[in-house]
Amino acid sequence: MCNSPRTRAPFAALAFVPLLAACTTSSPESAAQPAPEPAVTDPAPSEPTPATDPRFAALQARQNALRERQAVLLDRQLALGTRLLEHGRLREALAAFRRALDLAPDHGDARRLHDLVLTLLGEPSSNSQGETRATWETTRLRLQQMSLIARQHLRRGHHHRLEGEFDRALEEYRNALLIFEVNPQADAAFDVKQLKRAIADCERARAAALRRAEARRIREVAALLREEDARDRRRAAAKINTLWLEANRLYDRGEYAACERLCRRIMELDPAGGPARRR
Repeated sequence: MCNSPRTRAPFAALAFVPLLAACTTSSPESAAQPAPEPAVTDPAPSEPTPATDPRFAALQARQNALRERQAVLLDRQLALGTRLLEHGRLREALAAFRRALDLAPDHGDARRLHDLVLTLLGEPSSNSQGETRATWETTRLRLQQMSLIARQHLRRGHHHRLEGEFDRALEEYRNALLIFEVNPQADAAFDVKQLKRAIADCERARAAALRRAEARRIREVAALLREEDARDRRRAAAKINTLWLEANRLYDRGEYAACERLCRRIMELDPAGGPARRR
């Protein structure tokens, strides 16, 4: 109050000098002014919480129902795509898995089956991370390797067939056919029917070769038998000739009994022998 604007008036200055002195000599505590109290404001009206707001509960119920319906539709599309894939209907299975991905883009099984069908169709897929592209490249390289191995078996089969080694040729042909049947996408330009015809031709050629070999073996056995029979006849003739000379010698010396015994032996060896009978 000592610094009131009324001190500015000249006539009041002297009247307030003692009071001014008292104010200047008073303690700091007495000179302190009380702090103004904060203004009291009315509390804002409380807003409804999610637990008490009926609109939030209805929205949450609709979201839950939507998620349940999406889960049911997703399971149906995955089951449908799996059945189509098992029956070899790849395009229809791919469409089902794409619908499943539309419902759940981050679903792992749907993505895996979708990429698998693309691989079977020979159509590489791609995603943001490039994982599917890398998988396709790995698969493509493996298929190329299988194609090279199959064609090597095929070339070796042709070589063995030309050499007349039909069993080895058939083994190589069948190895090539097995690779192409297990990996039908290994080489789209390769004609499996042509390979099957080569196998059939090789089997016929092997059968004909076996018949020729059997006929040759029969001829060789017959020749051996004839040669052996000729040797036996030559040995028998030589022995008969020796006995005949001895019988003649005995006859010339008058040993008729011994000569007769040799003649009987000669007739046993050569029943058709005429000279011995005449003796």
